[in-house]
Amino acid sequence: MSHAKTKLGLAIAAIVGSVSIAQAADYSISGSVNQMVRIADTDLSNNTETDVLDNSTNASRLDLSASDSFGGVDIKLHAQLRWDANASNGAVPGFNAGGNLNTEILDLSFTSGLGTISIGEGDGATRFTTRQDLSGTELADNFDVRRNNGVSAGGGQNWLGNRNARLRYDAPTVLGTNLSVSFGENDGYEVGATWDSETVGLSSDGLRWIAALGYQDSGIVDGDNTVGSLSAILGGGTSLTVGYGDGDASGADSDGTYIKLGQQFGDHAFSVSVGDNEVGGLDGESQSVAYQYNGGGGVQVYAAYTMLESDIANDDAVVLISGIRVQF
Repeated sequence: MSHAKTKLGLAIAAIVGSVSIAQAADYSISGSVNQMVRIADTDLSNNTETDVLDNSTNASRLDLSASDSFGGVDIKLHAQLRWDANASNGAVPGFNAGGNLNTEILDLSFTSGLGTISIGEGDGATRFTTRQDLSGTELADNFDVRRNNGVSAGGGQNWLGNRNARLRYDAPTVLGTNLSVSFGENDGYEVGATWDSETVGLSSDGLRWIAALGYQDSGIVDGDNTVGSLSAILGGGTSLTVGYGDGDASGADSDGTYIKLGQQFGDHAFSVSVGDNEVGGLDGESQSVAYQYNGGGGVQVYAAYTMLESDIANDDAVVLISGIRVQF
């Protein structure tokens, strides 16, 4: 991310702070700090290394928003600064990856009865379609492997979808379905759909389903992805989560699958998962056991033990993480 974008984000924050308080009907500042300890033992290093890191699957951030209405249209400004003091997705065990302050989101949205149009730096239509997760252990273990891929490329891939400069349209919800389409750089586009049983009154007695499906064409040769996920609470606190991605990575065919079985007891959630990722005929696998405490006051504590096996990086590893996210 360029210094210009970072400066622009700070400038917008200053404008929001000095002007929008007086002019906007609603104004808020929120964010989170997400830090973890990672202990990794890899075949390549033959050493056990301990590092203090930002969990890159949900990094520390500051959100600023302001909203008002004009002519029956709701207008919202959303600016998000992401702060990685030592990002887990780039931190090789025993080495500091360095800090980054980036403008993640700088977005204007306009909502009416016809849907929402968003313009600026923000989520494409497929963003997080592989991350639908009702298990309660999403911070500790999910299909996005950035908390571990500074260690090894085994067991998963970043199928998050784009966050870039784009024009996006979200249709009104119909029968629990949200349909989105976005157009971004290089004439690329994304289409995504999410269905939630709760929005149509089908969730009851601890039962709930949520599913998402997306297609991304980056606008360049060999740059398309088909992604999706399904997560269900089956009753009694038991959950099942499945994720899938298929596409092209730098000209090499790639596909990934992820399956997680979870159990919740009040504020406590436990899960076991397996992941598989293949890039250009090379395979990576993961097996994880995770725990997460989802208490009140915006505090979540999590831990996971993961075994990674990778032909992609020719490196097997054992990883233990333990962290805390505090939201404000």
